[in-house]
Amino acid sequence: MSLHDRVLCVLSNKYVDEVVIGAPWKVSRDLITSFNITIVVQGSVHKGDPTVCFRKGSVDLTEDPYEVPKQLGIYKEIQSTCMFDTHDIIQRIVDNRLRYYNKFEKTSVRETNYYTNQKQFIQEV
Repeated sequence: MSLHDRVLCVLSNKYVDEVVIGAPWKVSRDLITSFNITIVVQGSVHKGDPTVCFRKGSVDLTEDPYEVPKQLGIYKEIQSTCMFDTHDIIQRIVDNRLRYYNKFEKTSVRETNYYTNQKQFIQEV
């Protein structure tokens, strides 16, 4: 899905008033007051591997991005109904690529065998 398709899907939810495209990783007090945010909600499925090293300019997963909403008492975590996340999507992509590559390798071997073992017919004069 493109970004705009995802935004439209989120906006179709009756509980969503607005979608902030390009929102910062950390929810700040300025963001809360600028958009008049009354509640910040996070699903229970939120995986992040703090052992992963990030390059300069990336987010720091050791920080709590919801620190300010928690201090203001507007943070709520809800139970996710689906346990599907980006890690699962990435794993599916990798698995499908490996499956396709293996299929290609088998086909390639069969084609090579066919052309190397092909019978030669000599036309009689």
